[in-house]
Amino acid sequence: MTGHRKWFSSLNPVSTKEYITFGDNGQGKVMGVGSVSLSAKLSLREVAYVRNRGFNLLSVSQLLNEGFEVFRVDLTSVSGPTRNLVASPSADIWKWHRRLGHLNFDLLVRLSSMGLIRGLPKLRAEKDLVCHPCRHGKMVAASHIPVSQDVSHALSDPNWVNAMHEELENFEGNHVSDFVEPPPNYRPIATKWVFKNKQGENGMVVRNKARLVAQGFCQKEGIDYEETFAPVARLEAIWILLAFAASKGFKLQQMDVKSAFLNGFIEEGVYVRQPPGFESARFPDRVYKLRKALYGLKQAPRDLYARLKSFLLLMSREFEMSLMGELQFFLGLQIKQGLEGTVVHQAKYTRDILKKFEMGDSKPMMTPMSTNTA
Repeated sequence: MTGHRKWFSSLNPVSTKEYITFGDNGQGKVMGVGSVSLSAKLSLREVAYVRNRGFNLLSVSQLLNEGFEVFRVDLTSVSGPTRNLVASPSADIWKWHRRLGHLNFDLLVRLSSMGLIRGLPKLRAEKDLVCHPCRHGKMVAASHIPVSQDVSHALSDPNWVNAMHEELENFEGNHVSDFVEPPPNYRPIATKWVFKNKQGENGMVVRNKARLVAQGFCQKEGIDYEETFAPVARLEAIWILLAFAASKGFKLQQMDVKSAFLNGFIEEGVYVRQPPGFESARFPDRVYKLRKALYGLKQAPRDLYARLKSFLLLMSREFEMSLMGELQFFLGLQIKQGLEGTVVHQAKYTRDILKKFEMGDSKPMMTPMSTNTA
């Protein structure tokens, strides 16, 4: 499917009304079906033309029926040359072959064919010839994913199971929803688990967090929500707070509101499906009608901050909080409070940037390097 009319080499209008349904339950009317030429030798048939759509969709099943092959690439663990989407398994092995000074195979094959070295066996020129000592001497390690991304894997880990149970207990303690029968002609919003390790300033894992979030992209304005709201922390306000506390000798403490969004009352009638991995065997078709906002909903930040504004002076009684001690890490800033003043730096942020671009083992320099240096 595409919304670009000029891409079609041939286009036939449809005789009946046909529609394509998208992931957010929206629909697009099919204006015609034709062929799109991607290159001189490659063209796609049975492509639907949907007007005023700025994106393209491919049907994997139709591609397979047309004789194409589909490959799935895990972009989160790709290593090797950055110019390739998929690195060759022998690419890193050849790097070690050159670093260790091993002889080039092309030269060995040439010497073998000419018979210039006594005792050298006859060798054949193979396209994917690999140096076996390099293969076994330097094994290539795959990137490690510390956070579980799948519910089935998380359910086999006691740490993540406890985190999910803690999230569901917060649901019950905050009276977030009611377990009811689904209303007629209403499609409940799907939910998913999001797993994350909360780290401190030294990079150590402080807490395993499992959040049940709603797939808010399925919501429709006027039905599931009325308006959206995105809170922004202004850096100037943070500087003023730190400077004022340092000048007065105040010690800033840090607290964490448990399941913050679950404290915001919701005005619209929103129904969500049962949490994956925790479906009821007795009532598999029932859904949850939300009383309070859930992570992922478009109106969740608005509802939370509306209640937070009303009960700012009564937070200790209105919200379940956990005291995290003296303020040390906040929005990427590392804060050290002492008798002589307050020091603010971003050493952890710098380490994370270096680690992201695989420069954690690079040698530091006293002066900045020129951008033109190769």
